[in-house]
Amino acid sequence: PVLGAGAGWGLGLKITSVVGATQLPGSSGTFGWSGILGTFFFIDPVEHLVGVAMVQRYPGAPVAGPFQALTYQALTTTKHP
Repeated sequence: PVLGAGAGWGLGLKITSVVGATQLPGSSGTFGWSGILGTFFFIDPVEHLVGVAMVQRYPGAPVAGPFQALTYQALTTTKHP
């Protein structure tokens, strides 16, 4: 599928319905989109998290998946004394 496993369409955006099938961290209901030149955004309403990557490279930059995964990893592995 164009959107990948575990996702569907909603008002012109990709919406995650089955988190485990996407193989990306997030919550059910996370939505966003990626553009042809590599721009990417996601919004996780459960975690109150917004991620935006502004990339201008054609044909697209492969940053969407790693960006989302690294964002969640940074938030869950950072420990403060």
